[in-house]
Amino acid sequence: MMGAPKKITITLLFGLIAAGCMILIILGTYWAGPQAFLGNIGFVGYPLLILLAAAAAALEKRANGGVIDFRAALKAAFAVLVSGLAAKCLFTWLLLHVIDQRFHQKLLPLVLENLVTRSRRFGIPEDEIQRSLEAERGQDTFSFGRMVTGTGFSIILHFIIAALIAATVRTKTSSSKTQAVKSI
Repeated sequence: MMGAPKKITITLLFGLIAAGCMILIILGTYWAGPQAFLGNIGFVGYPLLILLAAAAAALEKRANGGVIDFRAALKAAFAVLVSGLAAKCLFTWLLLHVIDQRFHQKLLPLVLENLVTRSRRFGIPEDEIQRSLEAERGQDTFSFGRMVTGTGFSIILHFIIAALIAATVRTKTSSSKTQAVKSI
């Protein structure tokens, strides 16, 4: 006797969509070339992740009859955000270190050029720019350790965003309703 087929959860579905979107954005910038890969177009994925996280929390609320507490909303939103960020980190590393190592080599000098350009834009003195360049030469910006560290900081920031989403989506209960529910 077979039981009912298991349904995929809303959080898992949106987490997979978020991961897929981030991978597609990375592939798109990869196909566009090194300048696009290091450019600002990759930041398009972050608002998309936030939108997917908010949609997942809202759909969880709807699936629960219009009621969701802060913890459940936070769990849904944060899981979607982490799924997308983890996929971005892992796929980027695989792309640059396993799939296309030549592309990775093309990126390294551009990283240094971008460092100089950004530093000058912010008015950093030339001697400090040169020190930064010397410190960065020979370093792999896309090493696994650096990427995981960067993703860790991003996850912390996105936890705050998930908390804001959860605070917005959660069902607010008045103290009288809470009292009545507790007495039952």
